[in-house]
Amino acid sequence: MSRRRFLVVLTAALAALGTAAGEIRRILRELAVPEQAGGLPDAPPGPLDPAVLATLVASSRAVIGEPVETSHYAAYFQWRASHLRGYRAVYTEFHRAVDRDARRLAGRPFPACPPGVQRDVLSRLQARARSRWGRLLLGGLPWARYERYILQEALALFARTDAWVLLGYDGWPGVPQGLLRYQQAPRPVAPHR
Repeated sequence: MSRRRFLVVLTAALAALGTAAGEIRRILRELAVPEQAGGLPDAPPGPLDPAVLATLVASSRAVIGEPVETSHYAAYFQWRASHLRGYRAVYTEFHRAVDRDARRLAGRPFPACPPGVQRDVLSRLQARARSRWGRLLLGGLPWARYERYILQEALALFARTDAWVLLGYDGWPGVPQGLLRYQQAPRPVAPHR
């Protein structure tokens, strides 16, 4: 082999090795860095399936961990799915992932599971999605997207509504209170000590 031919082959081999090393470095960086919050997909809005809505409300109750009135959570999720692009797709994807794990763990759909099992399903899914091998095996389950667009929004809605009731108020800000109270008997006052 001539010296010129040797240098051409060596240069091509080093270029291929550099490309392969760069690709390996990129894959390892993706596995080592925690998943970033993904954006919403470009999917059309539309009404939610009742099973998806039941899963969203049940997951809200499970994350909050307190007894709450669920009608405004259902209205919140339904409105976002019907009017904003991408929410319906994320909600449906979340329902499939959570319901599949609930059926595997408890043998029934997610909304039919007790709250403790629901919290266990959510924490297992989160742990699996955040582990390096879990992301690889689950095909990059977008847990950060679920956390951002479902669970954190449910907690924010709780802070604006039901948290006020749990603190002792009759309702939350923006909801008319006491309009019919004049028709009811006075509340008993607790004695001071």
